[in-house]
Amino acid sequence: MMEQRMVLKQKIEQCELHLDRLNYAFSKIKSYYPFDAEHFPLKNYDDLAYLDMFTGRFAKLQDYMGEKLFPEVLNVMTNTNQSLSYIDTLNILEKNYLLESGKRWRDLRDLRNKIAHEYPNCYTEQCRTLNQIMDSFSYLENTLNTIKIKLKELEIDSQ
Repeated sequence: MMEQRMVLKQKIEQCELHLDRLNYAFSKIKSYYPFDAEHFPLKNYDDLAYLDMFTGRFAKLQDYMGEKLFPEVLNVMTNTNQSLSYIDTLNILEKNYLLESGKRWRDLRDLRNKIAHEYPNCYTEQCRTLNQIMDSFSYLENTLNTIKIKLKELEIDSQ
């Protein structure tokens, strides 16, 4: 059990690292929000780098939480090492109030996948996706905080 808790602690620390960098990148590009096709793509290469950092960290954090953190949280909570489907994992987390909505998480996963498929010169679609990401990234932070609070309540200290 102690080893599982250490693994969970490391996974939470990894999420916090992604989140820290995501928030930093957001602070550098938030003045462009909401994005619109008329003023896109960004001309300043520094801003473009921060935008890439933001979208990359969003994708990494969303993926890492869904694929690594969530299963580990369930394993520590149940003191098992079972392997569940992605949908089952989301449903159990939602049922235990660790995740607001499994459907919303799946939608974020779809959004993360959209990031990987850039369509040059299709600025309207790029801006729509970027605005959705900007609207959604705080959900990742809130979910991580909810998990940390719940683990503390269950006396599964991940700190």
